[in-house]
Amino acid sequence: MTISKKWKRAGLFFLSLNLLIQPVQAQSAQVILDEMQKALELSQPQLQFTRNAPAPVQSFVPEGKILKAYTLGAGDGLEISLWNHHLQLQYSLTVSPQGQLMIPKLGVLQVQGLSPEQVAAKIQTLLRHNYKDAVQVSVVLSRVRTVQVLVTGYVQNPGFYQIPWGTRLIEVLRRAGGVQDQGSIRHVRFRHGEQERELDLFRFHFDGLLADNPLLEGQESIHIPVVKNRIALTGQFYRPGQYELMPGENLQDLVLLAGGAKPGGDPQGLLRWPKGLAGSKLPLETLSLEQVYTPQNGDILHLPLRKLPQEEKNLTIYGQVQQPGVQAYRRGMNVQDCLRLAGGPLPTANLSGVQISRMTPQGRTVLTLDLQAWMQGQNHDGETEILPGDILFIPEAFLSVRNIMELTTLVVGALGIVSVVMNLSRGQ
Repeated sequence: MTISKKWKRAGLFFLSLNLLIQPVQAQSAQVILDEMQKALELSQPQLQFTRNAPAPVQSFVPEGKILKAYTLGAGDGLEISLWNHHLQLQYSLTVSPQGQLMIPKLGVLQVQGLSPEQVAAKIQTLLRHNYKDAVQVSVVLSRVRTVQVLVTGYVQNPGFYQIPWGTRLIEVLRRAGGVQDQGSIRHVRFRHGEQERELDLFRFHFDGLLADNPLLEGQESIHIPVVKNRIALTGQFYRPGQYELMPGENLQDLVLLAGGAKPGGDPQGLLRWPKGLAGSKLPLETLSLEQVYTPQNGDILHLPLRKLPQEEKNLTIYGQVQQPGVQAYRRGMNVQDCLRLAGGPLPTANLSGVQISRMTPQGRTVLTLDLQAWMQGQNHDGETEILPGDILFIPEAFLSVRNIMELTTLVVGALGIVSVVMNLSRGQ
């Protein structure tokens, strides 16, 4: 049921106060507030499969297993062929409302409740009385009859629908425009004759249980009730949204409905706003994804980004770059991005021997990259991902101008010393 704007504003106001009083670890209060506010307008991802376009009636063919047990009724279409050496006849006939076929030269045949094979046998019996020679008979179901079903409750277009016999329940819901956001797909009431039962379409859609998506034979009614137990998931889930939870299901079941948690989520920092969908004034709670917990109707659960330790939020670039030093880390950075942040390499840089010092559970390890080859399109080293806490070192080329000058000075100095020693030797 839609929440009034008054309740939304009141609930969000108290949520703001709570977030300001109790600082959240991984993200700012405003970010959490914005994310949880979105939960009030989220739809149910579970419902989307009920809104897909239905298959056109003209191309409908009942499932193979169903056809084997199919019995004829008013409206079914049949292709009947009769032939032998002297005879070749073909008829396209429709079963009458009285369940009969009018076959030329053979008369009226009662076929209600018979299979196509039984109709063929019945025609064979008639032919023996009219023809001396044996006649071959073929009876093929060319068109299944249409039946009427009633769809009520929280669907886009409730009412009566004419559908082909053997259509599955989900296809009828699609013809009705799908389930509304307030509707339940986990407590669908299905009635056929005097029998009524409750269906969970989620079990069909995600687990493939056909018992929860029955085929329809006519005169059924389908009722979509209002959702009873709704919980919203926001933040680092693959499919954030509002979900319906069944009795006996818990937090782990809910996370599975949402496609699981993303790797960047903080499993120990799950935030719960009790009855937040109803605009409650209750304070936030912190939970763990591994915790055995049953969410309550109206809860909003937010999974924030995993917090990086302060010392791991930076990276260090030093060596032969324009601006060596500590730089702020951003998710998704690579070596090329780091060189840009440092103003680019100096002319004296040895790009064939760039090194990354990285902390691992076993201690620091060193990766060596050949950026010179990367610049020539020979490898992908420049796209290497940078992690928090990495140290990037750009060494100096051995034959740089500065090294050549220092080497020249050293050689000249050495020659000078040799010259002095030789002069002293001559003087003696």
